[in-house]
Amino acid sequence: MTNLPIALKSRRTSHWFLGLGALILVAGIVAVLIVVFTRSGSEGLSKARLHIKKPGVEKTIPVSKQARNAVKIFLQTAVPRRNLAAAWPVAGPQIRQGMSRAQFLSGNIAVVPEFRPILKATFKTEYSHPKDALIQVGLILGGPKKKIQVALYNATLVKIGTHWLVNDWQLFQVYTPQANQ
Repeated sequence: MTNLPIALKSRRTSHWFLGLGALILVAGIVAVLIVVFTRSGSEGLSKARLHIKKPGVEKTIPVSKQARNAVKIFLQTAVPRRNLAAAWPVAGPQIRQGMSRAQFLSGNIAVVPEFRPILKATFKTEYSHPKDALIQVGLILGGPKKKIQVALYNATLVKIGTHWLVNDWQLFQVYTPQANQ
């Protein structure tokens, strides 16, 4: 055991460790070059940089008249449960939930109903892309003898083929004016 420090100090061992270190360095350089050239093709080192893809930003477009009309028809038919046959063509897959037309016409559908009179409706586009859109629908509800409320709904639309369909209808917020309470 006492001979180990002496053996490490010998000239022969020093040359052996120097050669081993040089061999490891050359192997590492060769490995890096193989990785760089095989991943970047013929461009070599100029294209061998880390490529980070930026998240794609979908093109924003104005809401089409057909999309707005789909929301209006849906609001007039499916939401108050009147004339569900007219709501069927503008109901998307998430609203239909695999129902047949007859099941849909029964009125047991995945739509938050609103039976109070709608005094006014407003539409605000949250986003609109070529294949989908989100329109916030503001409803002023009530009547002469009832409390007036403002209800905000989110209508999610999808474009399937050439038709815009209401795919989701969610109650977002209800507001009752203070003077009404």
